[in-house]
Amino acid sequence: MAGCLKALRELERIGKFELPQAQAPAPKTQPKRLEAPVEEPLTLPSSAGQIQALELVRVEDDAEIRIWNELMIQDHPRGAGPFFGAQIRYLIRSEHGWLGGLGFSASARHLKDRDQWIGWDPQTRMQHLDRVINMSRFLIRSSVRCPNLASKVLGMSLRRIADDVELRYGHRPWLVESFVICRGIPAVAIRLPTGSRWEKPGDGVVRIVSTNMARV
Repeated sequence: MAGCLKALRELERIGKFELPQAQAPAPKTQPKRLEAPVEEPLTLPSSAGQIQALELVRVEDDAEIRIWNELMIQDHPRGAGPFFGAQIRYLIRSEHGWLGGLGFSASARHLKDRDQWIGWDPQTRMQHLDRVINMSRFLIRSSVRCPNLASKVLGMSLRRIADDVELRYGHRPWLVESFVICRGIPAVAIRLPTGSRWEKPGDGVVRIVSTNMARV
């Protein structure tokens, strides 16, 4: 984009044409938020298996998007977004309160390590790019201290995401990718569910390979 603009400016300078006046950029839209922070969960047990009524809530209405945004803005280093392309968001709900959230969005259009790992040439990549989705956000609230909760929630999301994407967008993803910020983030060990495995095609890139996404 910068190269195209530079070329246009050069053509204007030598008199080929005159460019219109640049328009002021549109103001950034602020994410919808709650008027107060999300209440902290109460009486949370020390084991993920003891959490009552643990479930993923697909974000649909205005109230849910406000809760999701507020959680991400308050607790996630990258905030609430924006997301691009096809997207699905989940809230992590329990009888004890809201525990966190996840967000999936369109995959990176071009990623050398990923494309080589899959074996895509440019044409095949453009045909099947929508079969890869990006886990853009994964948050367990900083106040929540519950061993194995992250692993449990990740497994729940991988077993569900393909159905939800297909229901909303009409195609079924084959692969989940994510990008990891290594500096300044505490290390956490996460175990994937049966039928899934981690792959690391390149620096900062994590691929989650899951047979749970295939239709049986």
